[in-house]
Amino acid sequence: MKKETKIFVVYVPKGGAIKTTTVMALSQAISILKPKASILVVDADFQKNTTVTLVGKIEDNDYSTYGVITRKVDINDSIISTDNPQIDLLPASISLAGVDIELQNEIGKDFRLKEAFTKIKKDYDYIIVDTSVLMSTMVVNALTSATDLIVPARPDAFTLDGLDMLPESLNEIKQYTNPNLQLTGILIGYMNDTILARDMVTRIEEKAQEIGTKVFKSKIRTGVVVPEAQALQQSLFEYARHSKPAENYLEFAKELIGE
Repeated sequence: MKKETKIFVVYVPKGGAIKTTTVMALSQAISILKPKASILVVDADFQKNTTVTLVGKIEDNDYSTYGVITRKVDINDSIISTDNPQIDLLPASISLAGVDIELQNEIGKDFRLKEAFTKIKKDYDYIIVDTSVLMSTMVVNALTSATDLIVPARPDAFTLDGLDMLPESLNEIKQYTNPNLQLTGILIGYMNDTILARDMVTRIEEKAQEIGTKVFKSKIRTGVVVPEAQALQQSLFEYARHSKPAENYLEFAKELIGE
């Protein structure tokens, strides 16, 4: 793995917050902005939504994030190609659902993914990790390996509850496993022009200041193309390259990587 590799983890302790959509759209957007960049998408969620969208339904086996974190297989044997030649995938397995119990007595269990990343033979410029909602062993591994945390958020009151839960967890990660983790910013999705949405954005911006981060200027607009793309198991850029949400994700990627 390159020393300068950026490892973006997309996580928020709340469901329905465009995590998977953001992981896939961000990887596609970076490939457009940087045609020579090499990108690894890591599906660390036992629900496997990212895996299914990128490569379709594949048989569950140890050649996955599950096998890597349990040290049953080498990460280099588990990475697969996608239709985009710039993007590779470390797929998920439903067996991830039992990792907390399987590794409960293992010493150093929180560093397994970070250690695996150091063994990657192919150099990646960006690694983007999709996570589950719960602060599980797999999520702790993802945050321990990360350079940057991106928090996706909807402009609603439930998001504020999720943001309230973040500081304690992140403080423990910084104290015990990853002192260099950066809470890079909050990405607002499902954005529309209602008074309620604008008010919630203001409240989220206030919360961001409280927890020492920012809200990205780019906002992902609400659009029917997002659930349509998910239903067809396609990335947003494959399904509707010139839609407003896709354009928003491209703007977000520019903001994130400085293009």
